[in-house]
Amino acid sequence: PPPAELPPPPAELPPPPAELPPPPADLSPYTVEKPSQNIIQNSNNTVLNQGVVWPWPPEDEWDSKQLRTNLLEAMAAAKNGENKKVEDILEQIGPHLGKNIELLFHIGVLLKRLGREYELVQMLTKAQAQFPGNSDVENAVSKLS
Repeated sequence: PPPAELPPPPAELPPPPAELPPPPADLSPYTVEKPSQNIIQNSNNTVLNQGVVWPWPPEDEWDSKQLRTNLLEAMAAAKNGENKKVEDILEQIGPHLGKNIELLFHIGVLLKRLGREYELVQMLTKAQAQFPGNSDVENAVSKLS
């Protein structure tokens, strides 16, 4: 088909405004503050500094080899979409994590996978308060927050 013809330009254009209007005012009455760093504001908070980091009531600590075996099984189940199995394994090993803070990231990944965001945030926040400067904690916080 032949190209469509454009209409002729208008004879006269209106004059441009003398001044641009001001930008619209921000309608939100709330101020949003971005945290400058991912640090705990009140490091004296006893709720954060006491008790276990993990979101399970503590029981006797298992050796790390046994924990890792179960954790690998849970991660394989997560990869296969078997969330029920992941949850069962976490509930089984959770109370026995003890001082194995190096497992924080892996436990966090599984909690996130199960949609347990509140427990994840609580766990990471407590870990930051109780283990300031710990590389395992910093790694988990940076990758899971």
